[in-house]
Amino acid sequence: MSRSFAAYWHQLFHSSPPPNLCAFASLREISLFLSAGRTQVIARTGSFSLREDGGSGMTKTEVPHFTIRGLSPEPFQTLFDLSDTELEKLRAKRYVADSKPGFPCRVSLQDAEPGDEVILTNFTHLPSESPYHSTYAIYVRKAATTAASYTDSLPEVLRSRLLAVRAFDAKDMLVEADVVEGDRAEEMIAKFFGNPDVQFLHVHFAKPGCYACRIDRG
Repeated sequence: MSRSFAAYWHQLFHSSPPPNLCAFASLREISLFLSAGRTQVIARTGSFSLREDGGSGMTKTEVPHFTIRGLSPEPFQTLFDLSDTELEKLRAKRYVADSKPGFPCRVSLQDAEPGDEVILTNFTHLPSESPYHSTYAIYVRKAATTAASYTDSLPEVLRSRLLAVRAFDAKDMLVEADVVEGDRAEEMIAKFFGNPDVQFLHVHFAKPGCYACRIDRG
């Protein structure tokens, strides 16, 4: 390793805070970043930017930002007014949460509190004409009246679970997929969105296999 390269490497890991190398797409990008020698690291929760300043120009490499949104509560609100028999005809079932975690709401993206009324219902999370058209069971809380929204960060309901992340293109075809612990999910999000073919991600709770949420760029 040359003296200058070693100096850049020392600079990289002694910046405050140090950048997340998992966001680089390749060792070549790391090498280019280190060899620039004039770096400003900007850290954000769940994302960061790298800027090279100097001379008359500026080169910028940025990990795509992402947004996680819960489902709209409106399609589910009428379910709570139905009897258990009526719910059964709709492939739905009423529960009262008796543990936490255990009943993750897809509207609020929170685990229900013990005593919360929830509905388990079938939901089409990928209403597509592609072969990946998908439905699965989800929980929604009666108390959840506003869809959650997270930018460049993950809700605890995701961080605390093993996740299956599936990356889709503009035609709803699967591009990539992998399994990751929730507290490492940002790295996988950055990796998948580093592929320009990927338009959105679907996250599933890996053990039961049920749909958790959608992640979009921006």
